[in-house]
Amino acid sequence: MSETVTIRGADGGEFFYTLDRVVQGLIQTLASGRVDEAAELYSRVREDIAFQLIAKTQGHPEVFQQVANLFYRSRDYQRAAYCCEQLDEQEKAAQLYEKANDPTAAAQCYATAGQRLKAAEMFEKGGNLVEAAGLYMMESTPESAVRAAMCFEKAQRPFDAAQAWEKAGKTEKALALYHAVDDKSPDKKVAARLAKELLDSSNLRRAGTGEVPAFAAGGGALVDSGVVAALAAISGGVVDDDGKNRVTMMEGFDSFGRLPLFSELSLAELKTIYHLCDVVSLPFGDKLVEAGAPAAALWVILEGAVDVRSTSGRDIARLAVGAHVGEMGLFDESPAGVDVVAAAPVRALRLDKRGFRDVMASNDAFAVRVWRVLFMTLRDRLRATTDRLAAGS
Repeated sequence: MSETVTIRGADGGEFFYTLDRVVQGLIQTLASGRVDEAAELYSRVREDIAFQLIAKTQGHPEVFQQVANLFYRSRDYQRAAYCCEQLDEQEKAAQLYEKANDPTAAAQCYATAGQRLKAAEMFEKGGNLVEAAGLYMMESTPESAVRAAMCFEKAQRPFDAAQAWEKAGKTEKALALYHAVDDKSPDKKVAARLAKELLDSSNLRRAGTGEVPAFAAGGGALVDSGVVAALAAISGGVVDDDGKNRVTMMEGFDSFGRLPLFSELSLAELKTIYHLCDVVSLPFGDKLVEAGAPAAALWVILEGAVDVRSTSGRDIARLAVGAHVGEMGLFDESPAGVDVVAAAPVRALRLDKRGFRDVMASNDAFAVRVWRVLFMTLRDRLRATTDRLAAGS
């Protein structure tokens, strides 16, 4: 097997590599069992190279499974789901599409896997109300019939909704909707007949009430010898260094992706936020955050270090590469209580709060995940403070 291709960047700036070199480097890294390293490299590529990686490996199922593993660990859930779908692992694919916020694709995979209720839930979430209702109606429980009826009502299908309410034992709702069927509807005569039968019936029914796989749990699992051999065969060949098909590595993306605030975001969402950032160089003594003023940005330290100081000038902490400051300023206009000052020449990623708030306002699902992480972080800090106070008392 040829030597592993090492992808490294020099200090500062963006680094360019040929597409073939990066794809072969990823495959060779997988061949040596370093799945986490391959995932970290893949996540830093600015361009979308998933198609080339899939095309290179799709004819080799065991290798393709490792590529799916890579996608999962880099949080590219959409591509991981696609791989599982091609490997005929429909339930895994559905769960991953769900994590990728693609409820329609998740619904189709759940349906293929024979999980009608989950498929119906996903169709409903994706706004495919008639499809969802049809699947709910295939179940025998009153609860499923109620959900079907509600979907039909939202889809403005009163006749179908009435039948679902009748199946659920909700007679008054069913009668009201049978009568609400438009006079010009071809279902009007049938609706009138069913309403009469329902009223005449002496035995009216009363309503009753009637996981993500451990896909890649921790660590870089080693590939067996057969997979290594297949990987070696695929990754062979001459690297194309003719200057074509170049890809770029995103500076600081690895540190950015590890921020707790963004821990629930997919790779695509992380890249969306990363592209709002600027790489900024600051001289010694410049302030990233100023006490008494709202923090205007989130900063991630790429090079150098910063000092956190009280308003009296006392040093509180020194933060090095990988640390972040100013995250509360993304959400809050309250003035900062400390200064954060460059303790040496600093290179940092700067995420302005205005662009971040625009993304939050335009994407509800994204906002919910970020707010959930923020809530849990504040909850944990409050509990820790309470425990310290209790211990002191």
